[in-house]
Amino acid sequence: GLGGQVSVETCTFERLPTEWCCVFDGCISQDSFIHAFNKRHALSEAFRITKGGGWLMVSDLMCGDDADVSAEELKSFAQKNNVTNWVTPSQYVALATETGWAEAQFIDCTAQIKVSLQNLLKKIKSLIETQKHKGLNLKLLQTHRLSLGNRIGQIDRGVFKWGIIAARKPYDVVFMTIPPVVPKEKSMITYSTNNVDGILNFGTDVVVLNIKDKMPRDKIMQLPSTVRLIVTMSAGLDHIDMDAAKEKGLQVRRAARFQIVKSVADYLLSNIIFGLRNGFQNIGVPFPGKSWDLSWNADGVDLDRSKIGFIGMGAIAAETARRIRALSDECELVYHIPDGIRSRFEEGTYRMKHIGIADLYSTCDAVIPMVPLTKATTNLVDYRAFTMMKNTAIFINMARGKVVDTEGMTKALKDGLVRHAILDTTEPEPLPANHELWGLKNCSISPHFATNTTYVREELVEDIPNEIEDTLDERGILRLEEQRMRKELSDAYRITREFGMDELVWNHLSVLLSDSSYLITPGSNMFDDIGPQDLVKSGGSGNVTADIIHDAVYKVRPDVKAIVHLHTPATVAVSCLEMGFVPLAQEAAPFVGRVASYPWHGVSNDWDEQKMIGEKVKDTSINTLVMENHGFCTFGKTLGEAWVLAYYFDKSCQTQLNCLQSGAKIRIPDPKVLAHAAQQAMLPEFLPGACEWDALRKMLTRKSNR
Repeated sequence: GLGGQVSVETCTFERLPTEWCCVFDGCISQDSFIHAFNKRHALSEAFRITKGGGWLMVSDLMCGDDADVSAEELKSFAQKNNVTNWVTPSQYVALATETGWAEAQFIDCTAQIKVSLQNLLKKIKSLIETQKHKGLNLKLLQTHRLSLGNRIGQIDRGVFKWGIIAARKPYDVVFMTIPPVVPKEKSMITYSTNNVDGILNFGTDVVVLNIKDKMPRDKIMQLPSTVRLIVTMSAGLDHIDMDAAKEKGLQVRRAARFQIVKSVADYLLSNIIFGLRNGFQNIGVPFPGKSWDLSWNADGVDLDRSKIGFIGMGAIAAETARRIRALSDECELVYHIPDGIRSRFEEGTYRMKHIGIADLYSTCDAVIPMVPLTKATTNLVDYRAFTMMKNTAIFINMARGKVVDTEGMTKALKDGLVRHAILDTTEPEPLPANHELWGLKNCSISPHFATNTTYVREELVEDIPNEIEDTLDERGILRLEEQRMRKELSDAYRITREFGMDELVWNHLSVLLSDSSYLITPGSNMFDDIGPQDLVKSGGSGNVTADIIHDAVYKVRPDVKAIVHLHTPATVAVSCLEMGFVPLAQEAAPFVGRVASYPWHGVSNDWDEQKMIGEKVKDTSINTLVMENHGFCTFGKTLGEAWVLAYYFDKSCQTQLNCLQSGAKIRIPDPKVLAHAAQQAMLPEFLPGACEWDALRKMLTRKSNR
């Protein structure tokens, strides 16, 4: 079914057209490289025609490297099979690396080939011995039997190996100017800096810019056709002609965007507080000496008593609002978006109000434009805007300089329309040395300084590989999925603790990711101390028991995406009863006919147990496994389903124990009623977790905010 999706060209890797340079996503060879006269040349040619990030897959027979094999036998094998330039797997990997391939490795499939040959030999022997070869050439069958026997013997003696050489072509990444820090070496990236004439070489995959590297339309159209991605080390994109980039089919990404947002928000917040307190105007003011009193220079505004207005509500403005709210519950936060789109999340989360632009200008103690530079926002804040501001207000610009009409602002400051202007960006940038703004006492200018820290500069460069992987390797979706599931799973651990269903640092919840790995606790934290960053990938929990149980279920149940394994007192008690689990009340409806039982084998630290556990849960109707004298597991298509099932199973076990403890005769539900209730429990609107899970996570958020 791939015919319409994959374009394939067939050829010999020793003679490839020159126009195929950097054209293909990958190169594959099945049982043909062995006959190449010069494997180095063939590997180099494959490298030349592959795009950056592309792959190599050579499936072939290779020279054995067993020390006991004689050189004469190896030479004889090569001659009989017309093999030239025969190399061992390690030599193959070395040749691939020398010709530029990265992550070269040998995947040994010799054992599988031996099994295949043995099965074929067994079939041929059966045909001969049972005389079921009618219509077949008996002499040819006998020749095949002898040949297969020889091949299997050669494998056993180590004459040859069969497997796959897998490798990838590194991305060619070019900085347009020298990067702020030297990038760390990465196997899948080759870094270089653009040459003096500014012309990029054919084969460049990624271009990296800083804010000073302008990329207008004509320059974009001149980029080599191999360029697929532009990464900019800046918050804004106004130095790139985005329409031209789209027309040329280029993707544009911003490096370390989250770190930039945090850094600018830090710097902006410090300027807001210092500016409101009239700090800038008091720099260098002499101490009053004996005339000092409590009324001296007390015209600043406290953060709690201020009203701060943002024009725009992008990531930096939202992060600044979050930080302000962490410091002050009383500060009044308002915003205006020029095109009128409301930011409902920020309004609710940071208690902000959306108001008209005239109201914002006329009532705020601090006016802060935080809009991207577009045609619509160029000179957005002009002299007329300043006339509407309070004369006690401060004006802060950390957006692009062109957002503000420099001439109008200069006049407004000279006319005293606002108390102080704090500018991290200007137009032009830098300002000429003789510009009037430099001499105004009510204007403070910093040199585009909001992200000028060593940490941010390092992050800008170190995030480039992530942007390449997310965009060209399309790993961004997986990365976002993992971030989301880390948060949800850490919430699940804390909710488990909230309901008293945990057992110190033991027990474990997991969630399956799209790449077939799963997240799980490291097994060393209390459940209320497990954050998103504490979770580990499958196999790395340090808890063999956890990995054995969860791995067993995920292997046999592709429908299961989350597992909850707990030892609550009620469920452990029921797991010790000879009668086992008995559904007695409505809460047990999801478990009718869906519970399997597994005998106790001691601590689950034996990988041989996996098969036994898998056998018990392979039926897709099973949603719960009672581990006798141990505990239980619940499974779900979502984490919410698995957790809520665990909650109701624990509750059902408590009900069973309460009934047994009463000593009274137990009313066992009618089987027909139970069956009907079980069907109802699986309806979409009643499915475990459908209603409860979001509510549980909201409960957690409310408690965290107290």
